[in-house]
Amino acid sequence: MTLNDDEPLDGGEILAVRPLEELDGRGAPGPAGGARAVQLAADGDELGLVQSEPASAVALRTVGAVRPGLLRRLGRRAAAPRAWTTGLQSPTFGWVYDDPWSTALLPRTYGMHAVVEVPPSTTELAGVLTVQAEVDGDRQLTASAEFREPFTTAEVPDGAAVRLCLATDVAGYSRRGNVSAEEVQRDLVRVLAQARAAAWIAESAVRPQPQGDGQFTVLPVGVDESVVIPRLIGRLRAALLDSNRERPEGERMRLRVAFHRGLVKEAANGWVGGAAVAVHDVIAHAVEPPLPADFRPMTVELPEKAFVEQGWLTIGAGR
Repeated sequence: MTLNDDEPLDGGEILAVRPLEELDGRGAPGPAGGARAVQLAADGDELGLVQSEPASAVALRTVGAVRPGLLRRLGRRAAAPRAWTTGLQSPTFGWVYDDPWSTALLPRTYGMHAVVEVPPSTTELAGVLTVQAEVDGDRQLTASAEFREPFTTAEVPDGAAVRLCLATDVAGYSRRGNVSAEEVQRDLVRVLAQARAAAWIAESAVRPQPQGDGQFTVLPVGVDESVVIPRLIGRLRAALLDSNRERPEGERMRLRVAFHRGLVKEAANGWVGGAAVAVHDVIAHAVEPPLPADFRPMTVELPEKAFVEQGWLTIGAGR
């Protein structure tokens, strides 16, 4: 697509791309309720196309099919303006680049990536790709092109999918004796099962990996993370409070919990994929939180704001 003009772009340029009209179930332009953007990336590496782990099956296929030199052009460049996105969860969406000092915007290659949700019966995706450039607020160049792309069968690696990974670890487990460690393991299994049930995760859909002082679980494909994560954490907190109610303070079970999502696959001896590794790295580098006894009462007073409030403060490294 070319923007035709006799003079180069100069001044404060804004480049906006709005690629998709509202679609009906067949993929043609139509009323709302069809396609919508569910994820917008400002550069190619946000979905793992340049340096990091591919974040979807489509990204994995792209990495395997394209020469690395081409993909590197989609990465973020030093001193280049970063896009902000508009229209998430909408059939009309785009990217905006602002260069008020006219130093970094043009010329360059722009790499953008959108994940679009469509009805299951969709056979092709159609829309309008529009590029607009505003110069000094009084000139605007526009170019548009319609597109229509038929869907083809995706060649997803056998067993691989984007999933949410959950890792847990009992803080201070190594300090416990055998009897206490056995009790904690039993309670850990129970509270995690209760948390999954509260998040509507069927036990038949997961195979938790026991790790003594922790547990690793890959949740089913397609869970609604905006629902599952809050329900998991909420029920886990309640179950921990109940489990610790009769325990002395020094014997209470305290958990580190980490989530990570990405493309993973179950192999011969466990799960492989960047997310399965990263979630354990988060747990391994977590700092044990302070105990209530480590806090001291304090008064926060800001006379200029007429603010006075009581609080608790702890200073120093965690356990």
